[in-house]
Amino acid sequence: MSNWFISSCTNNEILLLVRHLVYHNLRQGKAGDYFIFHYMMQLAFETYPEQWRRIPFLPAKSAFSLQERLLEPFDAQTWELMKRGTPMHKLSYKRVGGKTPEPDSFYGKLLAGELDG
Repeated sequence: MSNWFISSCTNNEILLLVRHLVYHNLRQGKAGDYFIFHYMMQLAFETYPEQWRRIPFLPAKSAFSLQERLLEPFDAQTWELMKRGTPMHKLSYKRVGGKTPEPDSFYGKLLAGELDG
């Protein structure tokens, strides 16, 4: 399970339970574990198995494809393949490490607003 992207309707039972469990743990001073969210999601999935089975999944690998190529020279064919592979892209400033992008890189095109959706 991955929690890089979550979308839901208002008052989703799974997310309400996760919020309750996380808040409870925070009040108990048990928030130090990096995977606390994953543990709480697992409990919610076990509590609401039917809702869990109806959740669509987006593979994270496709969403990271642009991030992995940010500093590479822009290639229109590669960009088209990446767009077809996922409806969204997960990016992080950490990936570029403060480097100034070349104008003809994926990152340069992104910053210039030249990547169409």
